[in-house]
Amino acid sequence: EIGSGLGALTDFLVNRTKKLTLVEIDSELVKVLEKKFKHTGNIEIKQGDCLGEDYSTYEVVCGLLPYNISSQIIDRFCHSKCKIGVFVVQKELAQRMVAEPGSRDYSRFSVLVQNNSTCKLLEVYPPEVFWPAPQVHSALVKLVKKKPLVIDQQVVNALFQHKNQKVKKALKHSIHLLGEKASEIIKNNPSLVEKRVVELTIEEISKLSK
Repeated sequence: EIGSGLGALTDFLVNRTKKLTLVEIDSELVKVLEKKFKHTGNIEIKQGDCLGEDYSTYEVVCGLLPYNISSQIIDRFCHSKCKIGVFVVQKELAQRMVAEPGSRDYSRFSVLVQNNSTCKLLEVYPPEVFWPAPQVHSALVKLVKKKPLVIDQQVVNALFQHKNQKVKKALKHSIHLLGEKASEIIKNNPSLVEKRVVELTIEEISKLSK
């Protein structure tokens, strides 16, 4: 569990798993957690930065993520061998995670998440269900890992800098990033380069990456 705080989610999880690891960066909150769960035999408490944790050692990673680093945590999860992630994030980020090609929210982050996992937005929460209440709505998302396609992240970054342009134009604007590769992609994919970047599916992006 990432960022266990005062242990509200931990209370729910503790009897539903054989072993539960809590990662909390605040030393005072760690003391609270240690006192609260000292008689529980299946909890390990780590004081540390969740961005330094190796998620590949866990079968499931979950938590109410700090909104300012949620995308970094999910990026780290996507590049790990952990099988399942269940997170509460800001609603806008959740919408980007599940956005379909052609939609306003479809982005390079959508590509990252969807290429590495099957992602579902399960529920949306208003601010008042949390304490202290944030100024935004939140959402519960579940990610189940799948085998990713081969995608060149440099190509993705170059394309989505100009996501509303046609692929051909976006690549020409990104020659300083891709060099000769931009011309090769245009030459080898005559039909795909006429689509807008934001309309590209994961499979088409993988084809452009080869």
